[in-house]
Amino acid sequence: MDTADKIGLLPGFGWVANQEWFGHSWWSQLLSTLLVCWLLTPIGHIAWAYIAQAIIVPLDSKRQWQSFFPGDLFLGAAVALLIFAARISGLETDGHWWQSPVFHGVVLASAIVVALVITVLVDGPNMPASALWSPSKLYHNFLLYGGYGYIAVTSLVAAVAGNWFGWRLVLVLVAFVAALPWLHFVGSDGKLSPAEVVEKQRFSHPASYRLFWVFPVHGEYPEPREP
Repeated sequence: MDTADKIGLLPGFGWVANQEWFGHSWWSQLLSTLLVCWLLTPIGHIAWAYIAQAIIVPLDSKRQWQSFFPGDLFLGAAVALLIFAARISGLETDGHWWQSPVFHGVVLASAIVVALVITVLVDGPNMPASALWSPSKLYHNFLLYGGYGYIAVTSLVAAVAGNWFGWRLVLVLVAFVAALPWLHFVGSDGKLSPAEVVEKQRFSHPASYRLFWVFPVHGEYPEPREP
């Protein structure tokens, strides 16, 4: 069984877990998965913003969310370790509950709903429509919160269920340790003042840009309201 089958990933998601760019050794599997995760974020987000909106995403802490950069580097390492833990579980049979299409469909649908709620209720009040529904924001919220989140959750479940009471479960603990810096950055971003939030949003998801370098889109962020 390949890794996607061990996890039970739905069609279209398996390529994230099945790469072996440097051979069939364990380190090749882990490194390939890590690079795929980093290609999705932060590299994919940066590249898509440049292609779709002709903008260069800043990476410095004054203008960018630290949970995105460098946070997503640590998050990617954690997700790669979870996928790898599921991969080496030794499980060679299917039919388990965590591999079922129903379970995966529920997780994916839930992740998309969470992405929609965050977009409308959390981001919406602080962002103009041109930024909220921009290609970079849609990539960040729906592909990453939805698709990437779905892979992370199902890989975690498969890694735990497939290694229950086995030594390989240590890899799951290592994955949580790898995610600690990302959690720290998420907490730090959550403590920003309204003015700092709007400042970061203005740079990370501009309200005015050129859609696919051709079509001008204009918008303006509201002035932050201090509590």
